[in-house]
Amino acid sequence: MSNVNESKNDMIKKCREYYSGNEHELANIELFNQTYTAEDAIRWYTKQSFIYRLINKALRTEDIEALYIFRYFIIDLCTNLSLERNYLIETARKNNDFLLEIYRGARLPKEEVDKIQLNSLISINGFLSTSRNVEVAKIFAGADSHIQQEDECVLFKILVNLQSDNVIVADVRNYSEIPDEDEVLFDLGATFRVIDIEHDTEENLRNVQIVVSNDTAQHQSEYIPYIYKQMEETDVIFLFGMLLADVGEYRKSLDYFKRLLNIQLNDHNRAKVYYNLGRAYRFQADYEQALYYFQQAEILQKQQQEISCFHYARTLAGIGSVYSELHDTDNELKYYNLALEIYKTILSHDHIEIARSLNRIGYVYHQQKQYDQALEYFKEALIISIIQNQGDKENALEYYNQALKIRESILPCDHPQIAQTFYRLSLFYYEQQNYQIALQYSTKTLDIYKRKLSINHCDLKNAQDLFDKVTKELLK
Repeated sequence: MSNVNESKNDMIKKCREYYSGNEHELANIELFNQTYTAEDAIRWYTKQSFIYRLINKALRTEDIEALYIFRYFIIDLCTNLSLERNYLIETARKNNDFLLEIYRGARLPKEEVDKIQLNSLISINGFLSTSRNVEVAKIFAGADSHIQQEDECVLFKILVNLQSDNVIVADVRNYSEIPDEDEVLFDLGATFRVIDIEHDTEENLRNVQIVVSNDTAQHQSEYIPYIYKQMEETDVIFLFGMLLADVGEYRKSLDYFKRLLNIQLNDHNRAKVYYNLGRAYRFQADYEQALYYFQQAEILQKQQQEISCFHYARTLAGIGSVYSELHDTDNELKYYNLALEIYKTILSHDHIEIARSLNRIGYVYHQQKQYDQALEYFKEALIISIIQNQGDKENALEYYNQALKIRESILPCDHPQIAQTFYRLSLFYYEQQNYQIALQYSTKTLDIYKRKLSINHCDLKNAQDLFDKVTKELLK
């Protein structure tokens, strides 16, 4: 909590300095200081007051020092957007319509507009505000209004597949002071691909159709369901830099953490900076630098006698991940096992890090064809099919339910791996001739697979076959 209070105080101080003499904004800053809670982040951002202007300026100019100052609010905003995304997806699921069409209007210099070509990428420095209402977007584009000759009115039509794990987008209408704008807000790191360009001479608009791109989302899809569960164990000081790395902004993340090294930090926090530098370099596939910084973190943590803490275990897992990329399986297993031993002593048995560690170790053994060893880890870390192949039916239901619990704590609710567990449960109950429960799990399996897999995918076919068998038994 002290780190949170410190980061909030840093931000308030910076805002007061910037708006010194501006009584209106100083009053807003004081109101924020006295009343703000984490749940208010979206509401404050959409007010377009001092928070909106200063954070957007810092993001637009890539001012790492300013971003560090505003880390307190940025983390809250990202957290709330992720939660709101879940509500948006749930609504889409109820309506069976996962395509979101939204709009953004902008006045851009002609030289910038000329750079927008078919199949080109557009990366956003910051949060991106859009609207469900095309007429609102046209107003922001300046349609039918007099603009400077060197500017051009651009209307972006944005298509978002809400089933994609590669973007966080949220409907913030209910938080806005102007709800009629129907605002939809993208989190940091959104990247789009241009799929169509047209010029509307009647309305004097350049119409650009774009879709969310997966090009920079290699690690973001892992991050989205994970980072917000991790916050309880990670100081707010470090979360923003981690966010940059996980949305593909590796250079910015490295700059951020290297800037932190110039701030007076105790060895505990310096070790965490080294860890995050190693993490960002690993994402960049610079394994030599990644290993160096992970090992620097390990050295400091040993010196501080932190060998039984979460952060030390996380560092060991980081070293193991580098050895995995270097195909050094002996050291990979060594460090993964060291990390797992610590996790098991300090975390609950169903904690996400234990599940991830078990899965990593099991995967290494499986690749080495050491199936008995792999079995011991996979049965705790979700890969229940190995247990079934070994013929262990007696404990199967316990394993399946344990796997489902762990997977649901790690993954989005419509992830195919959750469907795999539903399928195993359905098959188990079918073999036990408990067809009503088998039907429940079989229906859940198909619901996910039909949305996530291609029509010819073998898993979808197997799930449909099982559903048909269960239904046939119920109709007898």
